[in-house]
Amino acid sequence: MSIGILAKPAGCKTQNSKFIEAESFSIGYPDETKIHGDLITSIKKRSKTVLSDDEFLERVTELERQIKDEPLENILAIDECGNVFMHYIGDIDSVKMDTRYWNAAKVVTHNHPNGSMLSGTDISHLCDTDCQEIRAVTRDLWHSVKRGENWENLDAETVKEEVNDLLKIVEVEAIKYAGTLNNVGIGHNDKTKKLMPTKPEGMTEVEFEPIRKQAITDAILLYRIYSARGIKKYGEDHNFIYDGGEL
Repeated sequence: MSIGILAKPAGCKTQNSKFIEAESFSIGYPDETKIHGDLITSIKKRSKTVLSDDEFLERVTELERQIKDEPLENILAIDECGNVFMHYIGDIDSVKMDTRYWNAAKVVTHNHPNGSMLSGTDISHLCDTDCQEIRAVTRDLWHSVKRGENWENLDAETVKEEVNDLLKIVEVEAIKYAGTLNNVGIGHNDKTKKLMPTKPEGMTEVEFEPIRKQAITDAILLYRIYSARGIKKYGEDHNFIYDGGEL
């Protein structure tokens, strides 16, 4: 068993033309405390052919459909040949992978069980690694951020903080507007520590429940729209390219 980073197939280089050394393509985890998934391409099945852009996107989409409904976050590092050389499983809202896997991947993708947009942490990896694209999928959507053509490295911590701050603002705006649409107020829930629809005075719990559910549904939809617009605008200002759609 190897504990190094997984090998790249001959003829298929990483994005930065580095090769990774290991004895096995199907095993070799630098951190045995992490849970690894079963989508790593075995040594017998690994491809040596660099995929075209269309072929590569088709392969990535195929892999994303396999992780989109998982209850925990799964992260995949994928090379130019479409081989998965690392697959880790995290918890419901986070997953970590060693920097050297980020450096070796053409694309890193993962699922968001909570249905959220790419986070500031996700996008910041384009600044402090050699990875060219970071993707996230939910049950029905995909999100992608790539480096722009005239890329100049930005400070990763600054990007993380600015994007996370942007998404917090977007979340509040979405919840407040959802309340307005449903004629209910918005208050801070002490249990969840989040803004939530509040029951109008004189309304029973039974009457309020369908309104509450609709307000939350509207807030989720609005968050999707606002966050996509916000990340796209942030990308235009900082030479990122955002894209997304239905999976």
